[in-house]
Amino acid sequence: MPGFRLAFCLAPKPVAAVLRQAKQETDLATSGFFQRVLYYFLENGYFKEHVARLETGMQKHFRQALAATRRQLAPAGFRILPAEGGGYLWVQLPPGTEPRAFLRACVEHQVRILPGADFAPDATAGDCFALPVGRLSLPELERALAELRARR
Repeated sequence: MPGFRLAFCLAPKPVAAVLRQAKQETDLATSGFFQRVLYYFLENGYFKEHVARLETGMQKHFRQALAATRRQLAPAGFRILPAEGGGYLWVQLPPGTEPRAFLRACVEHQVRILPGADFAPDATAGDCFALPVGRLSLPELERALAELRARR
């Protein structure tokens, strides 16, 4: 349901009343139909089934992404660090690779990575990067991995 937003907020009663009023005044286009559909979906247990299907599909995708990353990057000197799932793989650059130059080359070739330095308060992760694999199809990931290998 594109554009459908659902959230909740816990607030003290005086603040909750103000938030509820602000929500009602600004959210004039909320669809009652979609709210009822979502209620039905949650109330009848379909959400749990949906999450189970998503988990199965994402686990399979993550295993395939991890295997492809190991196959393409490990021989080039990259070190794929242990991960237990999720939408990212944590990768260490080959020794001697300058992280900023590597990041610039990735940006120039439209390969999106997240610099490890963004995840640590010190320089301990400066030679690492997070590789987002959760939303890439396997062919897209293979292309990105080939570009990463070429940029080292």
